[in-house]
Amino acid sequence: MSNPQLPPPDIPNLGRRLFQFAVVTDTHVNEREGYSTSPYETNARANARARYVFASIAQHEPPPAFVIHLGDMVHPVPELPTFSAAVERFKAISAPIKCPLYLLPGNHDIGDKPVDWMPAETVTAESIAQYRKYFGSDYYSFESNGCRFFALNAPLINSGLPAEQEQREWFERELAKSPAMRTFICIHYPPYVTDRNERGTYDNLDEPGRSWLLGLIEKYRPEAVFCGHVHNFWYDVIGSTKMYLLPALSFLRHDYTEFYRVEPAREFGRGDVGKFGYFLVDVHERGHVPYLVRTGGAGLPEGESLARVERLPAVHTRTNKKAPVGIDLRHPWAELVEIAATGGVQEFERKLARNDYPLLAMWEMGVRKLRIPIQDLG
Repeated sequence: MSNPQLPPPDIPNLGRRLFQFAVVTDTHVNEREGYSTSPYETNARANARARYVFASIAQHEPPPAFVIHLGDMVHPVPELPTFSAAVERFKAISAPIKCPLYLLPGNHDIGDKPVDWMPAETVTAESIAQYRKYFGSDYYSFESNGCRFFALNAPLINSGLPAEQEQREWFERELAKSPAMRTFICIHYPPYVTDRNERGTYDNLDEPGRSWLLGLIEKYRPEAVFCGHVHNFWYDVIGSTKMYLLPALSFLRHDYTEFYRVEPAREFGRGDVGKFGYFLVDVHERGHVPYLVRTGGAGLPEGESLARVERLPAVHTRTNKKAPVGIDLRHPWAELVEIAATGGVQEFERKLARNDYPLLAMWEMGVRKLRIPIQDLG
């Protein structure tokens, strides 16, 4: 623990809280209750879990300014005949919230990014038209309390479709219009998971689209980027921009359970419900603070009402001004691990990933004092 005679570290003055919004991702709603084309039982619980989360958000008083969904609203991919039924099911499940709901496309909603080794179809002009028919615009911006939010169509990047150039020109033009405005970017695929120079995988944007997006982030310095798709938590900083990769509400991607030091939980880790959750983000006069709301995989069956959800006061390192207890991080706490080939996607390749859950745990405890080996400062 830090020397108690030393003065506490400076805490940035965030100023007055302006508003709060919620970020959810990867609900993977199925076309009917208690069923999924996936062989895993946990996937069949996606509808009930999404229903629980939207009903829980609806209980917030005051309600958040808005909710944004980072994609993969539904599980059936666009070319399946069950897609439209899943869309209608998602709309019914999300209906209880009392604030605007902003949607953007994931690969299950509009088609995969351009790869030739996935069984699902890639994004096409037809799938874009279908998405717009069911969900509305696939890329757009909106403003709230003096902040501007961009929702991007990630699978479109590198597609070579005419719509890719249209989105690119629109995004560059809109960013340039108000460079001093506080800006947030929302996208399904993250630019990268662990390292900006990592090779292209199922989980990130490929080149040259990755460098295009990162270049704009470095030039215009948005306050934050929120990403889905990977079903796990990661955090990184691009220049002055915070990048958050959010956990899912439906199931854990079981390939990433390989970097934990304990054996995977239920169904090879897919049912590791302790990692399910969504973000509530407080926007202050100077900066923002994200809080992970862990759902524990709770579900709400169709036709039932949600009892009042008791919530503990939100805690985060940035807002916890009194933290008398510290942590001695003797073991690796940002460990880079080689993830084994999964037998699902990329069954013939390994990838590198960093375990950021210790960082998340420290945020949630409000820890501000750490003791680490000296080589961690290198």
